[in-house]
Amino acid sequence: MTRSGKFFGSMAVASIAAIAHQASADRFMGSVESWGYNVHGSAPAPSDLTDCTAIQSGVYQTIALRADGSVRTWGSNAQTPPSDLGPCLAVACGEYHSLALRTDRSVRVWGNLNNVGQLDVPTELLSAGSVIAIGANGWSNGVVKSDGTIRCWGDNQSGQQSVPANASPSLSIGVGYRHYLAIKSDRSVVAWGAGTTQATDEWNRTQSLVPVDLGPCAAVSAGGIHSLALKTDGTVRAWGDNSTGQCAVPAGLGKCSEIAAGGAGSCALRQDGTVMAWGKFYGDGPYQPAFVPTGLGRCVHVAMGHPTLSVIVADSGCEGDLDHDGSVTGSDISLLLLNFGECPAP
Repeated sequence: MTRSGKFFGSMAVASIAAIAHQASADRFMGSVESWGYNVHGSAPAPSDLTDCTAIQSGVYQTIALRADGSVRTWGSNAQTPPSDLGPCLAVACGEYHSLALRTDRSVRVWGNLNNVGQLDVPTELLSAGSVIAIGANGWSNGVVKSDGTIRCWGDNQSGQQSVPANASPSLSIGVGYRHYLAIKSDRSVVAWGAGTTQATDEWNRTQSLVPVDLGPCAAVSAGGIHSLALKTDGTVRAWGDNSTGQCAVPAGLGKCSEIAAGGAGSCALRQDGTVMAWGKFYGDGPYQPAFVPTGLGRCVHVAMGHPTLSVIVADSGCEGDLDHDGSVTGSDISLLLLNFGECPAP
């Protein structure tokens, strides 16, 4: 089975941080802004979309989680969530499908294409309490189970469903076009799938060769053929394909609280609530340099997909960023949960 030459956006990590988002959603919710290639309804975001706590972008579709646990999608590839979905903790989306982690920590998938089994949720993931993290991209899905093991299904063109033995126990997962990233319990990063060698064909650009000096990480995001990591000191690292500048992390980026790798671009949410983007958008026309419009206000979440970049802009009075002894915090509440045992009190 072959694919076209499109690059597909990444689902940034959706982890047990979602539980904290529900517990203190007033700190991290707001309205959504989307920009980039306005193709197939992927931008702008619906004007009536408010009280959002999480957002993810795919190929011509975006999915948002609201403070009440409801889910909203838009774009030409978006499918209306099932009427019996119920409240959710985290969301992700691929090319023609969406994935949700429900409040009972079971998984639900819906969409309009099931050519490689991406809609066929493994039976063990339908049980309550079974999953702590989810991710999706293209035709693939991946989750971290409650015991720290990883389960993947869908596309396997590059062997990305063969999870390495050293990937467990893991805390979170990033799903790329043909590669996966995971953060282990010791904060190290493991990768598998396409790009595990120095080969330079179209889909193998060393995106799975984790830098040996990477160090401990708080978040990862897998893009089309590149990878991003947010280190625990707040700095950002990138590796893999750099043909559109997607791995050229800006020198003045500073400390960040969230990252997102798109199909051919990258972005980061800085700890002051501003957003920086680099690389390019890719839509129906030629590549377009990734950019961030002025006047956004303070942002609390970012998502980057195939043609667009989306953010959640904090509501008035929302506290947003958190600081704890200089550690990476802000929207990466998973680090707070894992390091300090609980979500900081409002």
